[in-house]
Amino acid sequence: MATLKNGKGSINEWRALFTYHAIMLREAIGELSSSARIDIVERVRNILNREDFKILGSLINETIDWEASLNEARTCVRNNVDPQLDERKRIYDSLSIFLTKVAERIGEGVPPDIAHNLNVIYFPQLGYLITVPLRNEWRNDANMEIVPGWTFQFSTEEHIYFKNQDMQGQDDFQVRTFAPLTKAVSGTRQISTSTLAT
Repeated sequence: MATLKNGKGSINEWRALFTYHAIMLREAIGELSSSARIDIVERVRNILNREDFKILGSLINETIDWEASLNEARTCVRNNVDPQLDERKRIYDSLSIFLTKVAERIGEGVPPDIAHNLNVIYFPQLGYLITVPLRNEWRNDANMEIVPGWTFQFSTEEHIYFKNQDMQGQDDFQVRTFAPLTKAVSGTRQISTSTLAT
């Protein structure tokens, strides 16, 4: 229950919680039905009929992609729920293909031993970065320039990250294109899931 309160509950936990409380509420209302006709009990019973639960369950299943939600550890909306969201997801999903092509292009202009392990990644907070595995000779050199025009950004235990003019250009492009797209996909996802409540 603590994970749900902290907003970190899994899809299965939310599904189980909903099902549990729906059953408990239905049973509680059933027990009250033997008592005198109380207006509020009648109104709740009329609102929470079995058919409504079937409709609600169907709407949830038609909207939420449970398998993708489990795989991605977040709520995912099925395709064909919202055409605008589908288009935005298609563009966003093409980002990995784009990054591979940029890495191939950059790899053509660097020494083969670096090009072989070169990768281009994107972090929303940091932008586009060139990354290569960290070599021992680079570990203590914060001012290194392994390829002319590459500016050291940071390193981890296994990789080192750089920017170059091309990455700066991609950052500028991202600000104009993908930042609004990422925000819009998230916003549309929230709108699509919130329609379940109405």
